[in-house]
Amino acid sequence: MIIARTYKSEGRRITNALQGVLGFISCFLYFYVFADLHWSFLVMFLLAGIIIAELAGRKWTEMRRQSAKTRNRQITRRRQSR
Repeated sequence: MIIARTYKSEGRRITNALQGVLGFISCFLYFYVFADLHWSFLVMFLLAGIIIAELAGRKWTEMRRQSAKTRNRQITRRRQSR
């Protein structure tokens, strides 16, 4: 896996990967597990997967930025204490 240059692009890569996986899972659920449902449920499953993936990617980006801030603060404190 190629490392992303920014936290935003890293979050987008995670979002795109999750959208693919959750899209596949939602199609599998609709066509094999819940085969008798109306077609609108397929749309709802796909939209739910997209929303979940977007939220997970955003949370990942926030988590990475927060960890970078705390890491930078610790380095700055060590330098100042010398």
